Amino acid sequence: SRKSAFLLHLAYTMPRENETEQRIEGEVLSVDEPFESHLIGSSMSTHIIRIRPAPQRRDGYATMCPPASMAMLTNEYALALYHGPQSSTKSNANKQLDVGSGLVTIPLTFRMEELAYGNDDEGKVTDFCFAQSNNDDLALLNSMSILLLKGSGEVSAASPVVFNGAVVPRSTVGKSLDFVDGEIQRLDSQGNAKWRQYKAAQVWLEEVFNIKGGESHYITAKIEATYNTESISTWPLQLQGPAMPTGA
Repeated sequence: SRKSAFLLHLAYTMPRENETEQRIEGEVLSVDEPFESHLIGSSMSTHIIRIRPAPQRRDGYATMCPPASMAMLTNEYALALYHGPQSSTKSNANKQLDVGSGLVTIPLTFRMEELAYGNDDEGKVTDFCFAQSNNDDLALLNSMSILLLKGSGEVSAASPVVFNGAVVPRSTVGKSLDFVDGEIQRLDSQGNAKWRQYKAAQVWLEEVFNIKGGESHYITAKIEATYNTESISTWPLQLQGPAMPTGA
C-alpha cells in the first residue's frame, strides 16, 4: 500500500507426479512489515513511491542477493534497503526467518536542492529500477546502480547500491576491478575528477567484497549496519545526472 510494505513468508508442498490433480497447497506462516520502523519514524505525509526486489542473477543481474531483500523509494526521496530476514533456525528441517531483525539501511537521501516542491510534477521522481548491462566487464558495476525517473523524463543515477550478504562470482568482481584499474591508468592524473571517481570505486570494491580475503569462487558483500567514518560501505550516495544516452 502507499503507507505500508508487507512481506509474506509462505510454505507449501509440491504435488507428486502420480497425483491426478496437480494442486499446490500451502499456508502463510507470517506477515511482517520490514520497513515499519523507518515509515513510523517518517512524517505523516510520507508514502511509498515504489518497492522493487533486489537484483538477482536469475533475472540477468550480476548479484545473488539474500531472499526477500528489497529496495523502497518514498516521496521524501529516501531510498531504504531491506537486506533480507535473519535466519533463526537451529535445524535445517524447520527453517524460521526473523524478518524483524533484518537489516535496513538508507544509503541515499536527496539533498534539499534536489527535491521538487509545489505542483512541479515534472521535477518529481516517479519510479526507479536497477541498471543492467550486456557488457560482462560492467555487469557488477551496473547491478550496483539505480536509475531514477522524473516526471519530465529525465533519468538520474546513484551508485553503489549493494545488499549485505549479496554473493558475486570472484571473476565478476575481478573484471570490474580490472576495468576500474584500466580507467585509472588511462586518466593518470590525481587532479582529474574522473580519476578520483574511479579511485574511490576501486577502494569501495576492494573493501566491500574483500577480494584479497580468500580464494573461494564466490565473494559475499559486507555492508555495515550503521554509519562508520572508517567504513566506505556506509558513506552516503550522491545523486548524479541527468544521465545522457551515448552519442547525445
